[in-house]
Amino acid sequence: MSIATPLKMFLEERTMNNFIVVYYSRTGNNKYIAEKIAQQLGCDIEELIPRNKAYFSVLLSSLTKMSFGNRKMASDLEKYEKVIVCCPIWMGHVIAPMRSFIKQNRGKIKRLTYVTCCGSDEESKNGKFGYEVVFGKIKEMIGDAFENGFAIPIGLTVEKERRKATNSMDLRLTDATFMGEIKDRFDDITREIRE
Repeated sequence: MSIATPLKMFLEERTMNNFIVVYYSRTGNNKYIAEKIAQQLGCDIEELIPRNKAYFSVLLSSLTKMSFGNRKMASDLEKYEKVIVCCPIWMGHVIAPMRSFIKQNRGKIKRLTYVTCCGSDEESKNGKFGYEVVFGKIKEMIGDAFENGFAIPIGLTVEKERRKATNSMDLRLTDATFMGEIKDRFDDITREIRE
């Protein structure tokens, strides 16, 4: 083993400790992904908590682009090299907790990666409700700090033949469903986040 290998491992480990995962999740799918990312990267994690947590309020404020804001975070985002945000996408909109998070922390975030477990699939990613549209909106909001966006379509938990007939809103990530295509997608994403 060369001296460069332990040094590289030390630097990679140090880098991961300079990352934080921040998440909002109503159904638990994005929380599941956030926890898996934090575990895989060995980094800090914190939940985004809207001031008004009622689902209808969060949904309405997401659709109208108004917000009640989020509760104060315990973490100081300025000390992290990268912030990884895991939030859902609702009807092609940046959800209110994410919008408030960016507004409150725009100057503190050095690099932002957005990961979403969403109902959109590859075919609809550029459509009105697609995740690529939301990634573009987030880039507009945060500017050069936006590094990249990744989508993990929840439909990947179901066999390809059953996807069209399955209501993606009813699917939940668990250790029993986190395998196959969805696990492969997750592994690819965490590899890219590390780089």
